[in-house]
Amino acid sequence: MDKLCRLMPPDPSQLIEPLRLAKAGERLNGQFTLDVFHRLDTLLNNDLGDLVYRLDFTEDPNGIYCINGEITASVEVLCQRCLKPFQLMVNHSISLGIVLDKEEAEQLPSEYEPLLLNEDTLSVVELVEDELILALPISPIHAAEDCPGSDILEKINHGQKRHPFDELAKLKLHKHT
Repeated sequence: MDKLCRLMPPDPSQLIEPLRLAKAGERLNGQFTLDVFHRLDTLLNNDLGDLVYRLDFTEDPNGIYCINGEITASVEVLCQRCLKPFQLMVNHSISLGIVLDKEEAEQLPSEYEPLLLNEDTLSVVELVEDELILALPISPIHAAEDCPGSDILEKINHGQKRHPFDELAKLKLHKHT
């Protein structure tokens, strides 16, 4: 029965103890609806959809407790070129080194991002939400061939070949006159 409980995804309202899970070599798999992530409100066009996650808690050969895994979600964002919504597929790998202070974080190998634990526990929802926020592009845009804004941009730029030093050439002409 104990093994069965460990395999079940955690209740999102519950906290986990990452160091204990890493020492035991545990894995958490689960799924959240996007509406549980409140900090994403300004980044997404809506909160419809699901996020699937896998978190492997381990100790690496150097004795570093870490969390490796991935998150996958399809989110609706606004294209910053045409301002129309589109679905963005997010597949993000997670590689976190669990640290207890800033000194440990500075000594962490570059393959890990530091996860600073201020307490023994943390929320799975907050951890997964942080990773999703990091996975989203700063300025999402459609692929050029799918974006209605690409046509408009091309019309604006059509026939306007610009050279990077045109403005400098104009300044040089004015200086000699």
